Amino acid sequence: MYLIAATLIVSNALITYGNHYSKCCKFGESLTWTNSSYECVESNNKRLQIAANESNFVENNTDGDGVIVSKRPVTENYFPKCCPLSYTYDSVLHSCVNNPEVDYSYIKENFVKVGLPRCKIVVDYELNGTTDFEYGLINGTDELKLKRNSLQDPETFCIDKSEKGSFVIRECKGNFEVCEDVRCVKKCCPDGQSFINRAVCFDTYTHGVNLSSFDYVEKPEEPYAIIYNRSCSKIYMMKEDKYTFNLDDKGVFSLWQNDTRTFLKANVSDLKSYCIEHTKKKNVEGYFFFMCFPEKHINAKFAYTAWPKILSCVCLVLTVAVYLILNETRNVFGKILVNYCVALFFENAVLIYAQLSLDPSTADCKFRSFAIIFFATASFSWSNVMCCDIWWTFGSAKRTVGAHQRKRDLKKLLSYFLYGWGVPTVLTLVILFFYTYRILPYPIQPIMAVKKCFFERRAGNYAHALFFNLPHLVIQLVNTVLFIKTIVYCLKVKNEIDKINDTTKDDKNRRFQKDKERLFLILKLSVIMGVSFMFEVVSAFFDMSQMGDIPKYIEIVWDTINCSQGIFIFIIFICKRKIYRDFQLKFRHLHPRSLSTTSIHTQSTIASNGTSMKVLKSVTEIGRTKFN
Repeated sequence: MYLIAATLIVSNALITYGNHYSKCCKFGESLTWTNSSYECVESNNKRLQIAANESNFVENNTDGDGVIVSKRPVTENYFPKCCPLSYTYDSVLHSCVNNPEVDYSYIKENFVKVGLPRCKIVVDYELNGTTDFEYGLINGTDELKLKRNSLQDPETFCIDKSEKGSFVIRECKGNFEVCEDVRCVKKCCPDGQSFINRAVCFDTYTHGVNLSSFDYVEKPEEPYAIIYNRSCSKIYMMKEDKYTFNLDDKGVFSLWQNDTRTFLKANVSDLKSYCIEHTKKKNVEGYFFFMCFPEKHINAKFAYTAWPKILSCVCLVLTVAVYLILNETRNVFGKILVNYCVALFFENAVLIYAQLSLDPSTADCKFRSFAIIFFATASFSWSNVMCCDIWWTFGSAKRTVGAHQRKRDLKKLLSYFLYGWGVPTVLTLVILFFYTYRILPYPIQPIMAVKKCFFERRAGNYAHALFFNLPHLVIQLVNTVLFIKTIVYCLKVKNEIDKINDTTKDDKNRRFQKDKERLFLILKLSVIMGVSFMFEVVSAFFDMSQMGDIPKYIEIVWDTINCSQGIFIFIIFICKRKIYRDFQLKFRHLHPRSLSTTSIHTQSTIASNGTSMKVLKSVTEIGRTKFN
């Protein structure tokens, strides 16, 4: 039997309440210590009431000067009543109606706990006589027996009389499964409360939810359950002259979006949605729809990756600074690395800003969306430029030589700039165009800045995969192929050098050893820019946080590694002996006098090791030319 029995409270229906307690003050008042005595004042907490045969005992039994000489705590069970005393329950509006003549003979306890203010979802059941109960033998007497163990806790249900004279039981639900059988309607305030003067909830009890007052609610006369929305951080009244919306008979709320030219549909489980509430302030009174914006919480993945992003930004700034100080940007590869670091820095900076500011305006949200698209694509395109340059430098036998080297490098650098910053610019403008003019069909129409400040993954919409994931996946596939081809070519050259026996072997071997350090850089970069980011792009096609705990934590680990890329770049390109030696030379150039002794010591060391006087003289002359 799904309908709920009235439990042991209703089982003793003929026992009169309040047969051994009298209430000190009037109904609605409580005894409070003021100055030097107790006084009856209006009770601020009407959720706890006393059901007694006699009220205002202190005033009725004294001449007005009575003094309370002692008090003691009373421990009793509470009766879970849906409405305050002297009220009955309106099962249509889900509210309370004042009825001083109501019969309380069904209440056994002296203390009443009113309403269900802590419930998330409440479902009403109207009891139609004894056919809804199962009789059982308890303590030797026939009493109504409660079958559902979940209703043994008075905090999870309440019972009251309806206007029809029948009993109504209201039950708390912990999930949205009940909404599959009955329409669920969202209410802004907790049970028994409504808006007074502003969007602040107060106990009123007389205002529930009146769906019949709206023209845009389908089948308002049908029964419904109530979801009490207590997670709104911001709330706005939706007036009919400004908003077009609808609530269907399944509980799905549809709101017309002018920017997307479509109806945004929100199920009952969506946090950012609507709620209905009665409000009373100045010249406004009645039931209204409100737009509810939930409290912002940082996603677990973003919480774990916040500090890696911050450290990456610091390391990227240091990397760029070192390269500029040491003039490492004089070659093409140095310029490429600096541009890559700049793109990666701004990508992480925008993501950090998005994590710190959780309540953006609409304009700010759109800016974040397109900034993330631009700089994320820029970091991928410059990584592609880096891979291409490494391949053309090491992975091919064709080398650029001759007097026109600088001019050719300038042309190559210009093409790199056009590609590195041009690709993200074009892609961002294309997405902006389609986002603004809405000429694409819904499956590939970019939808952003509605629920989150990026592409929104909606059922049947694949714009995120088409405009963002797919281009990045293509770039990463190209990068991976170029890394593999470069490594294969370098190994091939090494094998050829080992087979050569003529005099050219030393020259080729020296040339290969010269490039050996950058070959190791290739291997390191292939790990942090190839395998790692390949997983990031592939995982972007799936929502791994919804696939269970193991995929969720795998995604967090890999995201943390990817967000630490700036740290890896600093270690690979800055934390090495060559940079340390270059800093020493730079310091010597800035302080030649302090390091003249070091120059003499170096010369004497060379001489003591049997170095020819000719080499020593050459080094000395170079030192004089440089430092004098």
